[in-house]
Amino acid sequence: MIYAELAGGLGNQMFIYAFARALGLRCNEPVTLLDRQDWKDGAPAHTVCALNDLSISPDVQILADPGFAKAHLPRQNTAKALMIKYEQRRGLMARDWHSFETAAAPLLNAVGLHFATDGYTPARRGHARDFLAWGYFQSERYFADFAPIVKEELRAKAVPAGPYAAQITAAAYPVCVHLRRGDYQKPENAILQVCTPDYYARCLCKKISAVNQAETVDLPLELVCIFTRKCKERIELVAAASAHTVNTLDTVI
Repeated sequence: MIYAELAGGLGNQMFIYAFARALGLRCNEPVTLLDRQDWKDGAPAHTVCALNDLSISPDVQILADPGFAKAHLPRQNTAKALMIKYEQRRGLMARDWHSFETAAAPLLNAVGLHFATDGYTPARRGHARDFLAWGYFQSERYFADFAPIVKEELRAKAVPAGPYAAQITAAAYPVCVHLRRGDYQKPENAILQVCTPDYYARCLCKKISAVNQAETVDLPLELVCIFTRKCKERIELVAAASAHTVNTLDTVI
């Protein structure tokens, strides 16, 4: 059985699902996601399972049992706890921990644990009866071989609703941009390296270019939805995008 502990909000949980689901498909094994409701604050903060509104596979079970890993996966859970304590004591949480986790991965995989705080660290299933995954797994490389299946299962069950749903549905090429800024700008999260408005603007322009090449004609984006908690940053993004391209941001919400 493959287990993965859920952490964070919807975005993080989608990456964790994608990692575990792809590994399960690759190894022809069932998957259980452990919903750690006891993580209410700190890092990783996790207060609610956000996957139930998505079209996740019936082959993936969600178990709300905070003590499951400690009781049923003692070897993997102990190795995970030791990794966390070591990184905290060595100060790796405040700088680049990726090289350390990459070096430790073969040994951890052998005992049935994959520990990857961030980025891409190749996982090997190994011969342990049960396999526990802990981390955020924020790389498409984890599920690239099963991307069509994973993307379909991460679609929302419900039809889009809300004040902008009709506009988004009617637009030929709607693009949504999520500016993740708030918690990323806290001093303790400096290692996360917040992207600038110019970075997002260049991403928008790349998307525009891809649409134009696919259609073999220059078409403006009909709708660009920018989701962020701070209006100032939304304005900065519009200004940065205007410096890269002209007459493409027709509507910004």
